[in-house]
Amino acid sequence: MLDVFLEYEELEEEGRKRRSHFVRLYTAFPPSGSAAYWRALRSPSLPLEVLVLAVRSAGLDEAGRNTILEILIQRIQRSCEYWARCVVRSLSSGEHIALVEDLCADLYESLIRLWLDPHAHFWEENFQHSLLFQRRKIYKRFLLREGFDQNRQGKRIPRSLFSRLEYHEGVISPFETLDRTELYSLVQLLPEKLRTAVLFVFWYGWTEKDTARVLGVTDRTIRNRLRKAFLSLRSILD
Repeated sequence: MLDVFLEYEELEEEGRKRRSHFVRLYTAFPPSGSAAYWRALRSPSLPLEVLVLAVRSAGLDEAGRNTILEILIQRIQRSCEYWARCVVRSLSSGEHIALVEDLCADLYESLIRLWLDPHAHFWEENFQHSLLFQRRKIYKRFLLREGFDQNRQGKRIPRSLFSRLEYHEGVISPFETLDRTELYSLVQLLPEKLRTAVLFVFWYGWTEKDTARVLGVTDRTIRNRLRKAFLSLRSILD
């Protein structure tokens, strides 16, 4: 336990040193807003950590912050697009271009929020490690939204199920904290009638009307069972 604590302290100290180094680089910059200032920020050799410090500077107006955000995106755009193409290619989908654009858009939106957050100080210490961590996070959310997760039986998790869950407050957020492979197992915990309705409609792709006819009940009964299933999933996650 002591070894773990000491290792953590060493990492913290290393982070503080790195951040101090980048702070010194930024404080040596030309006056904020000057032509020399912007030339320095656009230097391809400037550490990305310094750009994060710059975008969080109190002396910048909104236009200045937006310009630095654009510089940050431009600096990482090629590597992020390559990452997105590799991710989408591994999913064996036919919608490569659209999915790559969606994945990059998700990533950039999340990154901009973090860069503007002064409490997300890891970006000022080690930009690349922070970027890798955020990519993994966005990747998981992307799989959840697009329905590409695989359950233990190797079936694709239905995207339509997540779309329906989004309309039930309190269900979708807990799912984001789960191992996505657990979804099929959670559905199996539902009572038989509820489980059958969910499997028929979402896994087998039947309409509510067809499901009702096969089970000998009304369409309204199937809708009620689905609603109860969503509520039961929420109670399982609480």
